[in-house]
Amino acid sequence: DKRKISEIRSHAVGGQLAGHWDLHTHSNGRVACREPNLQSLPRQGQARKCLESPAGHSLVSLDFASIEMRVAAHFAGQGELFEDTTDFYLRIARELYEDATMELNDPRRGLAKAAMCALLYSASADTIGEKAGISIAQAGDLRATWASLRGVGNSLLANGRETGAITTISGRQRFVAGLAGKYSRRPHREAWNALVQGSTADIVLRKALSVHDAGLPAQPALLIHDEIVYVVRDDDIAKTVGRLVDLM
Repeated sequence: DKRKISEIRSHAVGGQLAGHWDLHTHSNGRVACREPNLQSLPRQGQARKCLESPAGHSLVSLDFASIEMRVAAHFAGQGELFEDTTDFYLRIARELYEDATMELNDPRRGLAKAAMCALLYSASADTIGEKAGISIAQAGDLRATWASLRGVGNSLLANGRETGAITTISGRQRFVAGLAGKYSRRPHREAWNALVQGSTADIVLRKALSVHDAGLPAQPALLIHDEIVYVVRDDDIAKTVGRLVDLM
């Protein structure tokens, strides 16, 4: 924590931070930050607490809820999975731990999220069970229940093996070494990651551009994978936040 705070201070100019943002560092299309890397601030501890908005302004954070799962559901043709307005991971946790009264801040939701994210990226039943604190049999049942999320993805990648490339939701192509030809586990996994994470990055960047094009009085400060943080004048909060949510 001290090391991270020291790194942040070393890049401050006049008490303000402005990281360098790269659009082409990550092959999956995610935006990267350096000098300092403000995307890697620990959730726990003091590093995040040392950052604040300028006087007369507030930080407004918008998070794309369960976006990678939503992208996978889109490719699987199962968008109806998200018609229920209940938080997706809370819904999974309630079913997984058989507790219909579970609240959003229950730590078991975090366990369920870790398990579902592991499942999405082909983790074994052992790994899923370990992350969620459930039996291997339960983890196997969870994998079977949600196998359809990967089924369509596998067929999409099968098509990709003819060209050696995957195509994200916005039509952006990414070539994956070793994908073309005979099935191989590593490039297949890399291609699936690129398909889901690349499509997620496409959506987030498109939404950020829509806010810019709308001319809202909101200055982007951070983009952390599926979260965008804006600096908004306190006087503009009431008229801006609702519009930001609508555009997202």
